[in-house]
Amino acid sequence: MKIEKDRLVVSSSDVKTPVAVRFSFSNGGISNIFSKEGLPVAPFRTDDWPVDTSKVK
Repeated sequence: MKIEKDRLVVSSSDVKTPVAVRFSFSNGGISNIFSKEGLPVAPFRTDDWPVDTSKVK
């Protein structure tokens, strides 16, 4: 992961054909990326797949 101008660029040599990105996408996710103002980047996802909540109580 790297920052180019105002964009976060995500890549992996292990993923040949990426289809989506999720960052800190969980109930207990803690951001480790911060804006230039020092604020944490909010969790995000680039997909719209259904999320399995069957195990959530």
